[in-house]
Amino acid sequence: MPIQTIDGRRVHTQVLGDAGPRVVLIHGMLIGSVASWYFSIAPPLSRRHRVLMYDLRGHGKSEIATSGYGFRALGKDLRGVVEYFAGGEPVSLVGHSYGAVVALRFALDYPELVNRLVVVEATLPVITDEGVELLTKETAESLVEMLPPWQKSAFDTGGRRSQKIVAQFERLATETTMLADLMAEPDISDEDLRSLTKPVLLSYGMQTPEIMDATRIRLASTLPNARLEMFDTGHLVPLEAPRKLAEMIGDFLDT
Repeated sequence: MPIQTIDGRRVHTQVLGDAGPRVVLIHGMLIGSVASWYFSIAPPLSRRHRVLMYDLRGHGKSEIATSGYGFRALGKDLRGVVEYFAGGEPVSLVGHSYGAVVALRFALDYPELVNRLVVVEATLPVITDEGVELLTKETAESLVEMLPPWQKSAFDTGGRRSQKIVAQFERLATETTMLADLMAEPDISDEDLRSLTKPVLLSYGMQTPEIMDATRIRLASTLPNARLEMFDTGHLVPLEAPRKLAEMIGDFLDT
């Protein structure tokens, strides 16, 4: 479990694959971590690519921060990771949920560092008023209920992994500005989206909330160089359909 010091902050990273184009995977918030990728798409993707996974600030084994959970701040963290991982050369990005919005913003702010972009279940605007209200009422246990059955079973016993998710959620909700940062986060404008000319693969589940459908339609119609793939899953596409998603991402990155 390598801990790297990047821009003065301790960041937990994992690398799979010895050769091939570089790919950085960005997990979602709250219940996401390096493990979201390590036990899903990273191993098959690493057969043809050099894959970097890292824990966002305050998540997994990365250093806690009391603030800086907006996607521009996290984009600056990502820039440090990319420069560490690729020495300033461009990489491809794969982001899920909030991590996909970080990837979109990063591609707009640092286009010279991005080759291709995979957006898995992004939500725009990043969070609605109803979403913030839900988050403030939810418990870590209820968030675990969102997982597919085969994944949720790992937490049903109340074991160490479940306890870690509970502790991480409570820490982020009570000891940081994460919820305030989410509420303050502006939408990405259509004008900005139209300026993103990098190839983009949009990956969405067929059984996701209405806000996901609206975002999928908007991105597919606004991004000038986007391709859409649908999965018979809910929001957690990487966990519910890892083999199919990894295959599609690999083919897209090698096009």
